[in-house]
Amino acid sequence: MENVNIKRVNGMGKACRIISRIAMVFCIIGAVFMLAAVVFVRMIPADKIHVTGTADAKIELDFSDMPISEENAENIMSAQGVIEKDKIKIDNFIDLDYEIVEIDENQAQINISGDLSQLSKEEIISEISMNILSGFIELVCMAIVFGFAASLAKSVEKSETPFTEEIIGKMKKFGYSLIPLAVFGGITNGSLLIMALLVLVIIMVINIFAYGAELQKQSDETV
Repeated sequence: MENVNIKRVNGMGKACRIISRIAMVFCIIGAVFMLAAVVFVRMIPADKIHVTGTADAKIELDFSDMPISEENAENIMSAQGVIEKDKIKIDNFIDLDYEIVEIDENQAQINISGDLSQLSKEEIISEISMNILSGFIELVCMAIVFGFAASLAKSVEKSETPFTEEIIGKMKKFGYSLIPLAVFGGITNGSLLIMALLVLVIIMVINIFAYGAELQKQSDETV
């Protein structure tokens, strides 16, 4: 009589295989579109991009414990890399004019104004291309992960026991396939430490499972 638990594991393997295959196909399609989008954006002539508008803002600073003047306010902002040559730099796209107005000894006001038409067209194209390319790389990494997951699920679906060398080997490949995705996703999202920890935990669990499978094999051979 077929073991109920094995039957349940086989069913979960089948469901996982179907979902992983579908997800992998969508990732591949998305990656193709992303790559095509990068090529399309890079082909756009810079002179075909027209940006109009203004950027105005008013910032009030309260330095109750540190009397401030226009001179030391500029020194503070310069030290932090906010201003450069009487301009405020924003993502290398635009230089904004600014004026520091001293309200009193404890407060200062910064008036900012800028013309958006001075935006660098080349920088805009480059930034959009890099963002799309980043999405392309992430989708490729995800497609690889889903591919290994589908392969693992297929073996689980047809197995009579999950403690086989084939399944253990595919579990390890799946775990290692997470590394590129974790590294890239961690860098782009600023959560590299958390992603690395999650991958290490998954790989650790896989190796514990592999050790348990080895113990069971030794026990079966002894019997």
